[in-house]
Amino acid sequence: MSNLTTIQPIRSIILHIRSKDATMLDDNLNTHFEVDLKAPISIEPTEELHCFLSQAEIPYSFYCVSSDLDNNVLKYDTTGTLTFPNQNYNPDELINTMNNDSSFNAIFTSTYNRFTNKITITNTTGSNHIINWTNSTINKILGFGSKTSDDTIAGSGTTISPDMVNLASVHSIMVHSSLSSANVLSTRSGNSTILQKISIDVNAYSIIYLNQDDFRTTNVSFQPVVDKITFKLTDQNNNLLNLNGINYEMSVIFNIYPKYTDVPPYQYSGNMDNKRNRNTPQFNRQNIIAPPPTLLPNMQRPITRPVQQDIDSTHPVEGVSEIEHDSNEIILDTLLNLQTE
Repeated sequence: MSNLTTIQPIRSIILHIRSKDATMLDDNLNTHFEVDLKAPISIEPTEELHCFLSQAEIPYSFYCVSSDLDNNVLKYDTTGTLTFPNQNYNPDELINTMNNDSSFNAIFTSTYNRFTNKITITNTTGSNHIINWTNSTINKILGFGSKTSDDTIAGSGTTISPDMVNLASVHSIMVHSSLSSANVLSTRSGNSTILQKISIDVNAYSIIYLNQDDFRTTNVSFQPVVDKITFKLTDQNNNLLNLNGINYEMSVIFNIYPKYTDVPPYQYSGNMDNKRNRNTPQFNRQNIIAPPPTLLPNMQRPITRPVQQDIDSTHPVEGVSEIEHDSNEIILDTLLNLQTE
């Protein structure tokens, strides 16, 4: 016979964060900050902390091309540099920036094909010139992201971007935290500090919300006390976002659960001499309980697993029921006590 047992949080704490109230850790950007909790969260040794981001309202005020994202430099002829100003662009504005730079335009002319979404760079001189893609950072924006070597363009020759122009430079916002994460991994760094990944599904200058389509990532922490928390907002390449001085808000929920154990009750792990004393640490009287529930967005039903109720199935002595074992132990204790009198 079995039933379902679910652990409920012992207590929950909600932390509402306004970036303007936090302590900034970067002199220029407000996306790296520290929150000092006036009422620290204490976690007992028999407990564990589960935390997740429940809400976020972040302005889409960062630019698609900027020095903050390290994607605005085009190198040519080894020493030549074309730096794109930090701002948002469309393909025509990219071309205008290239053709309006007097140094670059003295050698190259650029055009954009809106039907293929690709850029063509033409060498307008009579001698060879080089586009140094290996030292440039704007390659993906211009459609040259797959280039692994420099382009030597002969006089009157051209080079066409092998990829499409890509102005969606920030795919998602990664919210990092200093809370120890025992269950979060990433392909970039293995064990990760990412608290939540937020999809960007609005246009520039709108508000990016952590919505119901974003799966809530629950981080498990084993810190004994949470008193200060550091947060960072980055793009998918771990570059801090520059929100151009615009503030934002987030909310974090902390749930404290009893630690999960699947050790059977009365399982003996000590010396035989101490076996008669069940008050010693060698005996584990913890009940078998289901692990903390994993709640999916828009779902109230927790994920659980069955718990065995058959007493003999968890008894450590094979072929003897727990009642028989207890009776034999009482008789043995009585005989030993008589011998010592």
